[in-house]
Amino acid sequence: MMKAKFLCLILLFMPLAAWPISFIGIDTGLLFVITTEAAGAPNPVILQGIGITLPLVEESVVFVHAGLLFYGCQYMYYQGRAVPADNELANTIWTLFPQLEVLVGIPIKFSDSVSMGIGIGPAFIFPLPLFAADSGGDYTSSMFAFFYGGLRFFYGEFEIFLRIAFVKGTDLCFKVRGLYELATIGDDPAINKWNGTQIQGLISVQVRL
Repeated sequence: MMKAKFLCLILLFMPLAAWPISFIGIDTGLLFVITTEAAGAPNPVILQGIGITLPLVEESVVFVHAGLLFYGCQYMYYQGRAVPADNELANTIWTLFPQLEVLVGIPIKFSDSVSMGIGIGPAFIFPLPLFAADSGGDYTSSMFAFFYGGLRFFYGEFEIFLRIAFVKGTDLCFKVRGLYELATIGDDPAINKWNGTQIQGLISVQVRL
């Protein structure tokens, strides 16, 4: 069994090892999530995330970056919706959010040490309700149905970044992202269409390979 698992890991990482990756970026920063639900957490909800960025294409005229970001938040199920909640409420579930994005954009080079870029693309946020407080566990299946039944994991994303050479072989990259939850377009007209929208401010340490 262990040999089979080890073989699966090798097969999983072989395509990545063969890809000509120019850098690996370690990302961290703050996320501001808009919520107008009266019974939920104060607006905006402020979270902290950590993740990784890998360049799939890094050319002078276009770039394609893939990223994975992790963050978490207390959620509650209220009137048929899963909404961010205050930590002190008894019927909450701590929810992990793995965020996967693929951004296609245009790089702008100012000098050998300073550049920026503008990109757009899809983002997928897969909520995983994990740790229930008190009666929160009664709503786990309802939360899953809410998050995945209406494609609420599908977002449109915009990013602008500024990259500065820090030391030899290492760059600092400052990113600002906007993510819009596309499923809100089809929500009831009485529900704010900006619910779930995120503004993310990240710092990435990018190590050149």
